[in-house]
Amino acid sequence: MQKIGMAAIPMRSRALMFIASCTALLLASGCTQADPQLPHPSQATAAVDQDRVEVLASVDRLIQQPTLTSPTVEVEGIRAEPLSPEALREQAQLYRVDLLVGSGQPEQALKELREILVRNPDATLVRSKLIGVQLRLGQQEEALQGYRDLIERDPKNAVEYMQSSTQMLVQLGRFDEALADISKAIDREPGLMPDKDPFDAVGRYCTRATIYDRLGRSAEAAADRQRASDLENKAWPTRPKH
Repeated sequence: MQKIGMAAIPMRSRALMFIASCTALLLASGCTQADPQLPHPSQATAAVDQDRVEVLASVDRLIQQPTLTSPTVEVEGIRAEPLSPEALREQAQLYRVDLLVGSGQPEQALKELREILVRNPDATLVRSKLIGVQLRLGQQEEALQGYRDLIERDPKNAVEYMQSSTQMLVQLGRFDEALADISKAIDREPGLMPDKDPFDAVGRYCTRATIYDRLGRSAEAAADRQRASDLENKAWPTRPKH
């Protein structure tokens, strides 16, 4: 089998090949729910120094193919099986959305993401991208509702969504709501979790301490900072104390 190096592929073809190859890499590594790290649209345009419409047209042709197949590829020494036609088409649609956002068309990107969700309402990656576009358009309430929907639909990652909604609410100055969200996250994962970065647990208590400070609840803020310190000592017992 031919070994494919993405850097050697012309950008016109990479707009199609990247979708298959990077997703194949994720599938091969077991990250079936991960978001492929697609090249930023501005980088894609700079690489070919031509009209972005040409890249969009290539993606459109891929999406519109009646029989869509993903060849088995080998990228950077990793061999992966082809994607299903449905999965490849959805990745192509998401790549198109990234291109639209990067070219200053977030409203069209929002429309197309909603169309995808009509067909596949359980696509959590699509919902995450929808939130990102809504934030770009200043639709904070819609984005917050998006996080609520993700918490219900993807409970395995609920804590991460709660942390994101907390950050939004803090930026909006809605500290009581932010406190409620971060407290729910802490209730779900109050300590160090296997296979998760200890900084996440420490950070949740630090975040809540900051919110308590903004609400004038200094005693509770101090208690959370002590919890954060205790978790740090547990996670890194040999770290020098300051």
